[in-house]
Amino acid sequence: MATSTGLFFVFSLFSCAHALPIKSSIGAVEEVQEGEVQCVSTSATAGVHVRSGACTNATVVASITPFTTVTVTGDEVKGCGYSWAPITVVGSGVTGWVASSFLSDCEYASSNKFGVGLVSEGNQAQWDLTKAMVGDGGWILLIFAGVDLSATGPAQSWVDAVNYVFQQGLNVVLRIGPGWGQSHFRDLADGAAQGDYTHYTHLAQAYVNVLKGIPTPASTSAYSGRQLLIQIHNEPDLCYEWFCGTAASSPIGYEEMAKEYASFFRDTADAIHAMGDDSLKVSIGALAPGGALQCGCCGASACSGDSPGITGLQYMQAMQAAVPGVFDRLDFLTSHSYPANGIGYGFNVPFDQAAPGLTYFEKELQTIGRDLPVAITETGWCTHRDGMPTCTEDQKGQWYTQAYQQVWLPDNRIIAVTPFMLQDKVWGDQDGYAFVMTDGTQLPAFTNVKGLRCSTLGGDGC
Repeated sequence: MATSTGLFFVFSLFSCAHALPIKSSIGAVEEVQEGEVQCVSTSATAGVHVRSGACTNATVVASITPFTTVTVTGDEVKGCGYSWAPITVVGSGVTGWVASSFLSDCEYASSNKFGVGLVSEGNQAQWDLTKAMVGDGGWILLIFAGVDLSATGPAQSWVDAVNYVFQQGLNVVLRIGPGWGQSHFRDLADGAAQGDYTHYTHLAQAYVNVLKGIPTPASTSAYSGRQLLIQIHNEPDLCYEWFCGTAASSPIGYEEMAKEYASFFRDTADAIHAMGDDSLKVSIGALAPGGALQCGCCGASACSGDSPGITGLQYMQAMQAAVPGVFDRLDFLTSHSYPANGIGYGFNVPFDQAAPGLTYFEKELQTIGRDLPVAITETGWCTHRDGMPTCTEDQKGQWYTQAYQQVWLPDNRIIAVTPFMLQDKVWGDQDGYAFVMTDGTQLPAFTNVKGLRCSTLGGDGC
């Protein structure tokens, strides 16, 4: 993006025929206020021009894209029949004026994309480490594992986790799903006893019961103005994440799995939206880029009939075919865009070979046909996991720096990146995904990401 110390004016590259309801026409625009954080509207699909003057015939000097975040720095003025707001583009520092009809309230109003994932709800030491690395407004992914039909509310440790990280100024992605090794949600379908796996209203109510007990930004005044991103389950295109608790007479193909999960997501997303809590934003369980062609359905999480062979994109297509409109329920897209030199294969390669995997979310957006904010809720490198290419901790740290600088930070569609994972004895110490070892050693990935965050955003601990 071009930068300048001068003031510029921003106007849409095209006629905004489908502006957001908040600012649906020039005559009905709500006046923006100094100090507000605003975003370029998704209606400006081709982006917006930065012009040298407050008029549509002024010279174009730069452009910005949908989801670009700006800070309003003063009062609006009129020019050439439009209202213009003085702004600073968050990140690049470009200053100028934007036609305010092409701005809208940011649903995900954080200029900080840095984050990391935990493998549970975590503990205070892990929450503090996350804050030290990603800073105020950064992101943390918490996993709430243990939802089933008996859930009447959240575990107290889940409530404590959300309260603490919100109080620390972090933004939150909640991955909510079954207990570890208990991913046989198909057996919890309303009609499972009759062989009908296409309705999940009782399980959806269990999710609602959990969320009603969580301190959300809408229910807790101290957290107002934020959002709570909800990922419903995880990688259901893998057999061990969507398996048969009761053995079937034959394997099930991915089309059937996709139909079942799409039905579950439809019912659960509808139930959460019906709560009327606008701070809750819902997405699918991020799909594995390489999924299962069929699952053995032997009554366990691993069966002799399990067979890989599809991409997550094919699973998405099967979801849409089985439950038309299922992706209309997404408020944002979760993605597991791991570094890879292929789609669904070739993982853990060096950064300069990893573009197909790191940008996999683009293919997911194309597949569902929607332009949505993206939260990359898993990504990253491991140093020594069986079956993966190896690397050193220094290389891992360097590749994270490059991925942030060249892929994640420049892309305005991406609102959060929570790599896998902060700390764990097996996935971290043994496999080498960690940012921090369980003995407390901060690895180069931790110090590199913190240093980049400090150099670009400043803030805590810099």
